[in-house]
Amino acid sequence: MGNSLIEATSQGWSLVLTYVPNLFGAVILLIVG
Repeated sequence: MGNSLIEATSQGWSLVLTYVPNLFGAVILLIVG
């Protein structure tokens, strides 16, 4: 029961770690530019 939840959570965290730096980069570019 918990395996699918753990897998979904790890996938969600991988997505977060992938997109968050991009969002920060975009915000920094907007502020600096």
